[in-house]
Amino acid sequence: MCIRDSPEVGPGGSFTAEFGTGGMEIGRYEVSAGYGGAPLARDMFMFTGDPPEGAGPLGGDHAHATVEVRINGYRLDLSAPEYQLRSAWAHFEGGEGRTLHLHAGNVTMGYLLASLRISLDGGCIGLPDGREFCQGGGRAISYHVNGEPVDDILGHVPAEGDDILVSYGTEREGAPAYETPQGA
Repeated sequence: MCIRDSPEVGPGGSFTAEFGTGGMEIGRYEVSAGYGGAPLARDMFMFTGDPPEGAGPLGGDHAHATVEVRINGYRLDLSAPEYQLRSAWAHFEGGEGRTLHLHAGNVTMGYLLASLRISLDGGCIGLPDGREFCQGGGRAISYHVNGEPVDDILGHVPAEGDDILVSYGTEREGAPAYETPQGA
């Protein structure tokens, strides 16, 4: 996105320019300003999108949970750049992809997964690269919170210390990380 109109320069060289966020994805952006082709200033900002529905104020809470997504027994690498700092309300950061940082109360796993562009609907897990993994043929989607199976994860509000697993695969491939599957 580029602002082509020259803003009116005020006293001391100050100016203001505005741009819309239509079509922007959640993530980090760099804004740079220049004059006559010469760079003058540059700064980073994070576009956080709309606040999660029903969430408390940003910065009103701070909690950590462990989150793991497994596909056919393999851990999805949530430390990859495309999964880092996707939202100010709930995110992974610092190149680490297991510790979820929550910065507001009442933020659901549904919001987190949507911010990571991971979909859970129609019996399928959809990944940002377009791959889908759907139930059938002996493979299923399962959810565990603190080692206990739960029917649905989207409405779950992670609490401090929660250990959350979303998995797709056979029963053996989907066992929680802290359990040793039978026969392993």
